[in-house]
Amino acid sequence: MHDIKEAVQYIEVRCLKNYSFKGVWTLRAVDGVDLTIHAGDIFGIVGESGCGKSTLGKCMMRLTDLTDGQVLFTGKDISRQSCRTLRNDLQRMQMIFHPPIPALIPS
Repeated sequence: MHDIKEAVQYIEVRCLKNYSFKGVWTLRAVDGVDLTIHAGDIFGIVGESGCGKSTLGKCMMRLTDLTDGQVLFTGKDISRQSCRTLRNDLQRMQMIFHPPIPALIPS
């Protein structure tokens, strides 16, 4: 019989929001996302064009600022830290952008 260990939370996102303000308009690129990725998980974000996938990924990796919410990386809140401070942590994260057409219509 195998021992089942509790999965370690690697990245946790809590009520993540990224808004842009243009005059009287507010663009809600990401509006209240919650998710948990455990160590060893392979995770994909899929959705329509313009729905906030890239913005969510950039917020999770702290490549763009959050309007609100938290990003926890190995239990440490990185939501407001600079990329310079996060240099070692960012080396352990990856994000791959994949063009949709070749994925949907293989040659």
